[in-house]
Amino acid sequence: MRLYQGKTNVEIAQFLNDSKLTVRKDEDSEYKVVKMNKARLGELFEDPFYFGLYRYGDNLANLTDIYGFLPLMTPDEYIELNHKTAMSFGKQYAGASVQAKRLEYGLLRGKVICDFCDNVMQFQHQKMAKGKTKGMWVISYYCRNKECIRHNEAEAVKQFGKKLGKSVRAKFVMAHIEWTLRHCTKKSKKAYQLHIDKLQSRLAQDKAIAKRKMSEAKQDLRKN
Repeated sequence: MRLYQGKTNVEIAQFLNDSKLTVRKDEDSEYKVVKMNKARLGELFEDPFYFGLYRYGDNLANLTDIYGFLPLMTPDEYIELNHKTAMSFGKQYAGASVQAKRLEYGLLRGKVICDFCDNVMQFQHQKMAKGKTKGMWVISYYCRNKECIRHNEAEAVKQFGKKLGKSVRAKFVMAHIEWTLRHCTKKSKKAYQLHIDKLQSRLAQDKAIAKRKMSEAKQDLRKN
């Protein structure tokens, strides 16, 4: 209902209540009618058990490999059902919340990439309530990947000597775009050289990202 019909958690909870959803703790226990609500349904969708992943502390087990477990959803469906994981994997969130609808539009939405974890940064805007800028809007891009170094203050200080902002103001992104358009659209050797330098810089960045991902993959392989 949520993935393919765009229903909200409230609508799904109401459907389950109208259908008299029942549960039991053990195989020999009696069934009891459950009262579902938005929060309880959200917790159900966040449980990875339903696609076959059992989590106990820091330990993870794939039930489909160990026991031939029959999952109720695929890992991809689980990712799309949960806002945080969907953002982390760069997938479209399947929810229909008011916030998600409000952010359907947005300046360069889905096109600003975090330079530390390579994930899409979320477009967000906030109306100023005080001071000289009262009534104006502040537009920024926020990295929601909790594994990113932006959210790890200790590691950021260790690597860069300071904490990193979890978001970047749109005015800085716009300034760079304006500079690029102004300097790289002239028919001159300097403009071409600027473009070549940018390509070389991008290639170096891509190489560094690939190297980092390879290192992470090797660490995961050793851990597994």
